[in-house]
Amino acid sequence: MPIDAPAIGCLSRELKHYLPVKIDKIWQPYPDEFIFSCFGSGASFKLLLSVHPQFGRFHLFSGTRENPINPSAFCMLLRKHLGGAKLVTVDAVPF
Repeated sequence: MPIDAPAIGCLSRELKHYLPVKIDKIWQPYPDEFIFSCFGSGASFKLLLSVHPQFGRFHLFSGTRENPINPSAFCMLLRKHLGGAKLVTVDAVPF
């Protein structure tokens, strides 16, 4: 099932319960998957974001994934701009 506008709206409403958070670390274990380590409200958690064309998903993640030795250029760009950033709100554009 692809991620469409109603799914993104539901995800943004669910994610607001955990905000604000600080993004500590970013990993890219697979070419289409990112894991964000977050800290907020006295608790740490990981958010998994998959941009796979057929199996895209976004959820809390408690497991571990093996990371490549050399991160991709896009992962390094995310780390540069989002590492240490504070995520205050998430909004979905209506349809």
